[in-house]
Amino acid sequence: QKHRYPIPIIMHTKYEDALEVSYTHISYAEPGTMVLIIGMSGSGKGTLACEIKDRLLKSNPRVTEWNQPILEMVSKNAENSYYSSKDTASRLLNILKDPFHSVEREDVLAEVGITAGPASHRAVPESTIRQQVHRLLAGKGVKYIFVDEADMMCVSKRSGRDEADHLESWRLLALDAGVVVVFLAGYRMLRIWDRTSQFTRKMPTVH
Repeated sequence: QKHRYPIPIIMHTKYEDALEVSYTHISYAEPGTMVLIIGMSGSGKGTLACEIKDRLLKSNPRVTEWNQPILEMVSKNAENSYYSSKDTASRLLNILKDPFHSVEREDVLAEVGITAGPASHRAVPESTIRQQVHRLLAGKGVKYIFVDEADMMCVSKRSGRDEADHLESWRLLALDAGVVVVFLAGYRMLRIWDRTSQFTRKMPTVH
């Protein structure tokens, strides 16, 4: 529905400050760093992330199929209603379009005349999937991973695995792949972040 008059966009008085702080933390972060951007729903985290991604892409203008400095994903697991580190690794593999292991492999391989059935990660160990993810992240030149709905890591299956383990799996992925991981999350993410202070004392948080 079109509005008769344009709706004015009024930025928060601290938006520019938050943008500069966030961009500085992310653009100057060393590989293996995790950055947490938190705020209430609708507070502007997505708007902030879009501006930061635009700036980062301008500094990496040659974006192709095999040169993708920025990867985006959502950690929310709609199927199982809880966060799973294997699910995250599988989603990254699908986003990276691994021609042999992603859910789109039928279409990818069909382009080069190879007939293949659909892929499934259920029987593949998480360690194997993560190794494939690391190789593709390096091969495609990914420098930054933006993770929206990151506070879904607080919704865990009752399997005895601590919520903080999921953040640790991200830390290891960031270190092994040499990427900067940016989490966009609500305040409940802080209960994981604080409990893992030994992992995150050097990881910046932008509120």
